[in-house]
Amino acid sequence: IFGGNPAAVCVCERWLDDALLQKIASEHNLSETAFCVPQPKNATYQLRWFTPAGEIDLCGHATLATGFIVMNFIDSAAQQVAFETKSGILQVRKMGDKYEIDLPSFALNPLALTKERIEQIYAAIGFAPIEAY
Repeated sequence: IFGGNPAAVCVCERWLDDALLQKIASEHNLSETAFCVPQPKNATYQLRWFTPAGEIDLCGHATLATGFIVMNFIDSAAQQVAFETKSGILQVRKMGDKYEIDLPSFALNPLALTKERIEQIYAAIGFAPIEAY
């Protein structure tokens, strides 16, 4: 519980106003705060993540933390939980005393390496890229 990458988890009965969600995340001041709302009709949860600066589309460790909370404090008989997110349905599974998640993959698109971009990358990391995505 008290190791790894910290995340706050807030389980709500209904969605709060976005401005209030943002204030709560800013008050927690962690890299991410997860907010979830149960969806009893389809036995899932809606899940959103906020940083102190704003809402984000995906956060793996806060999703795992939310799965832990749901399966240990809300539905202790559950061995998996589904979350509806901006990035699609995310499943967290309980595997003994560990938890696993399958995250979506995204296609990588090549980035054009202009002379200016190569110089910027070289200045930042000390070598010129062959390819960039």
